[in-house]
Amino acid sequence: MKHSFKNFGLMLAAAGLVCVQASAMAVGNPVPAKKATAKKGGWVSLFDGKSLKGWHGFNKKGPVKNWEIVDGALVCLGAAQGDTGGDIVTDKAYSNFELTWQWKIDKGSNSGVLYHVVEDPKYPATYETGPEYQIIDDNGWPEKLEDWQKTGCDYAMYLPNNKKKLMPVWRVEHQQNCI
Repeated sequence: MKHSFKNFGLMLAAAGLVCVQASAMAVGNPVPAKKATAKKGGWVSLFDGKSLKGWHGFNKKGPVKNWEIVDGALVCLGAAQGDTGGDIVTDKAYSNFELTWQWKIDKGSNSGVLYHVVEDPKYPATYETGPEYQIIDDNGWPEKLEDWQKTGCDYAMYLPNNKKKLMPVWRVEHQQNCI
């Protein structure tokens, strides 16, 4: 089945992050994630711009099938079949961190970056455990958005500062296969 990217949204630039970033060690997590450490004052790159190395599907093992790399960016093709979302998480856990990323979004898309996500089979979705920085097409979303639902919000918790400047949405010219 073919779908255009516009149906699936988020594309993040090479230095960026994706929809889900696993961070603090999960209490009761049956398989604790490896703890990552950076040199004092150093940054840890979460994406190499070429592969999904260092990432896995939320609560899953095996290869990630619903993301691909396009021009050095991670592109979500949508939810895997029978899945609650297309979410991927880092293989390593992070705490006490600053997170920066660049992103692009297609017209009418809705996504976000979650953090402090707990992986455990008792949680079927990332949003049950971690807050989300919202990324949505504020101007092209088909329904009225409340301020707390717009891009840059820590979803339903904090509004972005009043200096937010949205760039035009990304447009995809070609079609992609979706899983």
